[in-house]
Amino acid sequence: MNVLIMGVTTALGTQVADLLHTDGHDPVGLVPRTEQAIELRARGIAAVSLTKDDPTHTAIMQAVADADAMVLATGTGPYTSGASSPMVQLMRAAEAVGTRRFVLVNAQQPTDAARTALGARLDEYLREKQEAELSLRESNLEWCVLRPGLLDDSPSTGNISVQAGDDPWPETGIGRADLARTIYELVTMDRAVRAVLAVSAGATHIRRALESIPS
Repeated sequence: MNVLIMGVTTALGTQVADLLHTDGHDPVGLVPRTEQAIELRARGIAAVSLTKDDPTHTAIMQAVADADAMVLATGTGPYTSGASSPMVQLMRAAEAVGTRRFVLVNAQQPTDAARTALGARLDEYLREKQEAELSLRESNLEWCVLRPGLLDDSPSTGNISVQAGDDPWPETGIGRADLARTIYELVTMDRAVRAVLAVSAGATHIRRALESIPS
């Protein structure tokens, strides 16, 4: 399976790419700098650079067209609201070329450090997150939105707690390793899970928890 990942250089995105690569799939990183693409390729992971030398985004559109699924693992970073949002641009591209499955990590709970860095932009940040999520939910893609609790670097347990609904919220934090495995399962499952999922640390096996969510 070919999976295009935006946010592949984040701590979460790196783990998602490594899980896919180790299991014989083909992750492709979408990165803003050429040196990041070089580093990914050295690890055996394909990459596409968002360079100014490609004003028509030909390489990106081809990468989207080649993808069986897309993952946006940049849930702790800023979005630009409106039609120019990177998420919205990629969503529209996926719709245009027929890529179906689309998993968005939408971190609704910035860390204390992120809150300090955002300062007066915190309300705008949260509003942009909601706008990005709503745009995806209104699309005809096989979308899934993940709302994780605060992330940490605890070892993988293989278990999670999942809440689904119109506006679910995570009960606790979750380790990046378990969230990465959750994304992996959502991308590679035979059926799509078209839902908003609040994901926390828990006691239910990841695959079993996801299979319990109605399509």
